[in-house]
Amino acid sequence: MPENFFYQRSNQFYVWFRLNELVEFQGKALVMVVILLYHKNNPSDNLALEKLAQLEDNVILIGFGHYINTWLANCNEMFNLFARGYADDIHNEVTKYHSPMSLNCLLFLYKTALNNKHFVVALTSPPKSEDDENPEANTKHTTFTSFLTYCSFVLASFETDLAKNRAKLCLLVLWSIVEEPYAQNVMNDVNMSTSVHLYKAPMLHRPASYGPNGPPTLIAESLFELLTEFNQAHLMLQFPFEHYHLSLSIIHRMLIYQKKYRIRMKKWRPLFNGLVSLLNYLAHHQTKLDAVKSLQLTYRVLIVVNFFITYGDTFLPDATAYDFLYYEISRQDNVFQRLNNIVETRLDSVNKLHDDKPMGMFGD
Repeated sequence: MPENFFYQRSNQFYVWFRLNELVEFQGKALVMVVILLYHKNNPSDNLALEKLAQLEDNVILIGFGHYINTWLANCNEMFNLFARGYADDIHNEVTKYHSPMSLNCLLFLYKTALNNKHFVVALTSPPKSEDDENPEANTKHTTFTSFLTYCSFVLASFETDLAKNRAKLCLLVLWSIVEEPYAQNVMNDVNMSTSVHLYKAPMLHRPASYGPNGPPTLIAESLFELLTEFNQAHLMLQFPFEHYHLSLSIIHRMLIYQKKYRIRMKKWRPLFNGLVSLLNYLAHHQTKLDAVKSLQLTYRVLIVVNFFITYGDTFLPDATAYDFLYYEISRQDNVFQRLNNIVETRLDSVNKLHDDKPMGMFGD
């Protein structure tokens, strides 16, 4: 009986997103939906989650997307004020405007993107223009591009456990979206090229910046830029291994799609050099980081690097770029040599332990 009650309540809360007249109550409805979606750890026992996965009502799904888009627009506007110099600390600004309601939106966004492919379509599809006589009025900005802007601020704020959890949720949402082929198709559609505003935190060699990433480009390029920035910005001794695994998983999945459809990647060098820098950091600080986690992450980075080497001719711009890839590898040979030395040292240690192990009664 309680399960049926929850199931019926979830149906009612979903319907609230169908009617524009109920927009002022949709925030409360979303809170209840999040509670229903997360009230059981086992998804197979959660009837509300089952209902969400089966939801195909376009009006409700568009209502979900509209609510999320409005929330993102409000957050990005506040972050934009920070980027223009009206505030001093990105962490304080993200925390200030990241209310419990924002956390509910992220939790809802993750569960829905993970379980309902129709919602992913709604997130990545451009809004329909009401001006039929002016096709140029159709904007190429989507809820997903607004989410990329939002992520650029959240991923730059990494000072507390709460901030790291927010960043992890953003990466999980991105991972859920790139798992959907339709979303990848939109991200790599030249007709959907647009300029995405991304925030980049200040570093030793550059000031902070916020704005479009140059002329209109593939949305996939903007996502690569976002993840490259993340990979370079959080090399620390309290290393966020789980976040980097998610980031690399997203990158790998996108490269697989580009390789499959031979989509040429114009801005490949920052991403590749960022991967090598990550390898260099892991190798240089191997004694200060968790040995097992460091080795696992190194292995994952090498998988992506090897993907460039093996299949680069299918997604790099041209043969010259592929040749330059090998030049970059040769130029940074010391990084790979250091990794090789680490592996040899560990193998020697393992072999020594095996040789020193006392033999059993029968020599086994």
